[in-house]
Amino acid sequence: MSQITEDYVSFEIAKLLKKKGFDEPCHALYHNGENKIFFDLDVDSYNNSILNVDCYACSTLQMVMKWLREKYNWHIEISRGPKGYHIWIVTIPLGVAKYITEEVCGKGVKYLDTYEEACEAAIKYCLENLI
Repeated sequence: MSQITEDYVSFEIAKLLKKKGFDEPCHALYHNGENKIFFDLDVDSYNNSILNVDCYACSTLQMVMKWLREKYNWHIEISRGPKGYHIWIVTIPLGVAKYITEEVCGKGVKYLDTYEEACEAAIKYCLENLI
């Protein structure tokens, strides 16, 4: 069995989040435009509002999914099919679900290989198309 680790957003998503006003405290950051996550044990948290222009707070996938749910009423649902993961976006409180796997990944793509890949794709879709 593999070790369970935190899954963080990509550098691209961190930049989009800062642009869209994400300002939750994070325990990691992307620094000076580098695609490398930095941790500083002497710092409690990083917020985008206090970071330099070329630094981005680095959140976990789950934290961003919660932020989208609480701030914008978008619930990301990842379901497991026989060949891989599918993405649904659900409007809360209406409960209207939209299947977006092909829209996110391209025509003919019916599933993603990993749960984390599906989360990242869904978050990117929300940031680019819904907010």
